[in-house]
This record gives sequence, C-alpha cells and structure tokens, in this order.
Amino acid sequence: MKNNEINSESISFFSDTQLKLKVEKGDDDSSLVDSILANGFPQLYFGGRLETRFRNQESAVSTSRHRYYLGVGLLITMGFSVVDPLLASDVYPIAWAVRFGVLLPILIVQLLLSFQSFYPKVEAMFSTVSVCCGAGTLVLLMKISHSPLVIHYHGMLLVLIVYGNVMTRVRFWHSFAWTAVVLLAYFFNIGGTVVPDSVGDYYLGLITIACLVGLLANYQIEYQSRLDFLHTLLLNSEKERLEKMGNELYKVAVIDSLTGLYNRRHFDESLATAWRDAYATRNPISLLFVDVDCFKRFNDTYGHQRGDQCLKVVADTLGRIERRPSDVVARYGGEEFVIILPGMAELKATDFAESVRNDIERLRIPHRASTVMDCVTVSIGVATITPGPNCKPNMIVREADTALYQAKEEGRNRVCLANKSQHEKNSKIEVEAQL
Repeated sequence: MKNNEINSESISFFSDTQLKLKVEKGDDDSSLVDSILANGFPQLYFGGRLETRFRNQESAVSTSRHRYYLGVGLLITMGFSVVDPLLASDVYPIAWAVRFGVLLPILIVQLLLSFQSFYPKVEAMFSTVSVCCGAGTLVLLMKISHSPLVIHYHGMLLVLIVYGNVMTRVRFWHSFAWTAVVLLAYFFNIGGTVVPDSVGDYYLGLITIACLVGLLANYQIEYQSRLDFLHTLLLNSEKERLEKMGNELYKVAVIDSLTGLYNRRHFDESLATAWRDAYATRNPISLLFVDVDCFKRFNDTYGHQRGDQCLKVVADTLGRIERRPSDVVARYGGEEFVIILPGMAELKATDFAESVRNDIERLRIPHRASTVMDCVTVSIGVATITPGPNCKPNMIVREADTALYQAKEEGRNRVCLANKSQHEKNSKIEVEAQL
C-alpha cells in the first residue's frame, strides 16, 4: 500500500457503532386503506394483502373467544337433550342418537382442535357443520314426531339461529350459507309437522325474521371489526411516520453527521447527568480527551476528504472498543473526541485510555506528515474526579483538556493523567468564583 493512500478497510464505517436510528420500512397501506374507506367494502372483502392480514389478526385474537362459545354450544346441546323426552317422547331416542352420536362429538373435536395452530383454517367449516347439525336435528324431530309438544322446537330453533349468527362469530358469508340451508330445510319441512297451517305460517315468518335479523347482526359485527382494523392500520401508519420523524430529529439533535457518534450537545447533557449520579453515589467519574495528532498536517497532505475518512475510522474504533453501557463516546469538535466513564477510578481509566491509544495506532493509517510516526496516532488526557459540593462538571473538562495539552507537549501519542495539584487548584478557583 502506498503511503499517500489510506487503507479502504480502515476508513470503512463500522455500521454497528453508528448511532443512526433507522425505522424498518414496512408496507405503506395508508393510501390503500384510504381508498377502501372512501369506496366502502359492502361485500366484506378487502382482497390482497389486507385481507390476509385481517384474517390472520382475527384468527390470533378469536381463538379463546371461540372456545368460550363452544362451551356454550355444549351446554345448549346438553340442555336440548334434557327436554327431548318431554317434547318428542315418541322419537327422543333418535334425537339422542343424533345429539350424542353426531353433534356432541363434532363440538368436542372442534374444542380440542382449537388448541392447535391450524385451527383458524378449519374453524368456519366446523362451526357451519355443528350449527347445521343442530338445526337439522330440530327440523328432523319436528317432521317425524307426532307429539303435540313438538311445536316448542320452533323456539329452540330460534335460539340456535341467534347463537349461530351472533355468538359463533363466523364470517358473514359462512353464516349466510348455513342460514340459507336451515331456512330452506325448515320451509320444505313445515308442511310435514303437526303444526296447523295458520300457526305454521306464523312460525315460518318468525323463523325467517330471526334469520334476517341474525344475518344483519352478523354483518354489522364483521363490518365493524373490519372498520376497526382499517382504522388501526391508519393509526399505526401515522405512528410509524411520527416515530420516523422523531428519529430524524433525534439524529439531527444529538448525532454527529460525519462520524455517527454523539455530538457536543449530547456530551454536555450526558456529562451533567453522570455528574449528578456520581455526586449522589459518591463514586468517581473519569473523562478522556482524545485528539488526533498532527491532524492539520494530515489535511494539508491528503486533503479534507481523506481527513474526514480518517476521522470516521477513528470514531468507528472508539465506538467499537469494549466498554460499559453507561459510557458515552462523543465528538467534541474538529479532531477531538471525548469519552465519559462513570464510576471508573483513575487507574482503570488510565489503562482504558492506553488501550484506546494502542488501538488507534494499530490501525496503521498512513500519515507521512506526522511528527510522531508514519501513521495516525492520538494523544489522550485523562481526568478523574469524585464530585463534591464545590465541584462542577466543567472542572473535569478543564482538567482532561489540560492533561491532553500536557500529552502533546511531551511528544504526542501518549496518555497523560491530570495531576492532583491541578485538581486542587481548579477546585480553589471554583470556590473563589462562587464567593
């Protein structure tokens, strides 16, 4: 590699260290939803991915509800079997054979299947079959029984129609299909019952009205469910848009656009927060001032574009150094970076600074104009303070900056620790300033 070229791998951004908050771009359904809301959906069908998402959502939230309704269905079935000997005493064994041999097993199997992942795919089929079997049993008994009390099965059929349309919450078109089957079966069977013609017409009208009202209720329930789904999509879309705007504003406010590290503003806020916490817990806080050696010479030799690339590499390295979640790495300005190390004592902070210096040197970024080495190096000033009543955050900044200046004076590419006398001097100055 030539000296006037910077290793392309060295200047690449390490994306994991860039604090650029990104929002995964999902399907933007807002325009599609607006179109559907404007045109309506009288057929209760969205089509495409919206229909798939709606059905998946409904399946996810309705399983426990279906189990409850299946339990109610089992109780209704058992209740009907109790009154069969009273209302159809001449044929109740047939009723029991159908209820306990066909309908009850179907409901039990459906209840067991409701605990399986594939249940949403078969739920409508089982619900339709169980309701049709229940209604068919009543219609059959009304046809073959000669008991005068069999007329009361009309009331049971009304209950079953309401249960099937409202409580099972089967989608409208499935509900429409089985309701039509039940109504036709009842219509063609009414002449074979013991019900007089006038009463038969009354019950036929009543059953027809019950079917229509039940279907209307089912339609309204599904329509409202779909409408809520569309409104939720719009709210989520707006929420994502606002979150994306918030993230962009956050990046502008606290992220340095060149390096991807925190900027000076966030550093000041973080230092103030860390200082208050350290004061409350009586723990030390350390600050590292990192400066790229002879950076002006680097820009003059390689150009400002290469200079920016160099800063990116250094920032990337600082961001990747193993450290604690509470630590903060920021660009202070120009070629200077700062690292806040809450709770870290002086010795550990010095060792940490030395590891940072070594990591930057090992990058071997060519710098033939440097007065230190033939590659990019950094000088680091370290300051450690345990905050007290007479201490302010700007004191540790001054001390770390002074230590950095000392490192430069001693030849650069080194770590210097702020001396105790300087700390005491700064504390005295701070007290006198307050007085």
